[in-house]
Amino acid sequence: VKLIELVSELEMACPTAKICVISLPPVTQAHDAEGKETMAKINEYNSKAKDICSQGGYTYVDICSELMDGDGYFSSQYAEEDGLHFQGGAYALMLGTIEAQFE
Repeated sequence: VKLIELVSELEMACPTAKICVISLPPVTQAHDAEGKETMAKINEYNSKAKDICSQGGYTYVDICSELMDGDGYFSSQYAEEDGLHFQGGAYALMLGTIEAQFE
């Protein structure tokens, strides 16, 4: 619901802008096990965000899938040791994923 409010405010403030909603990134399996930020919650939020974008005609960019490993968690190739934050290479992947939506 907060996402809908935010997108609506952006539309009013910038009526000619193309609105792009970027998914929440994944967390590592170890971070998921801590129970605060979990893949179940992230997947639920991202699914709702994607639906909002489909219904409102906004662009949804799924960086979550791009950053996942084969088990559905944040890949150690891109995740910092805390299991939540990005290593440098993740930013390049994220930018490329965003840019691909606008080509």
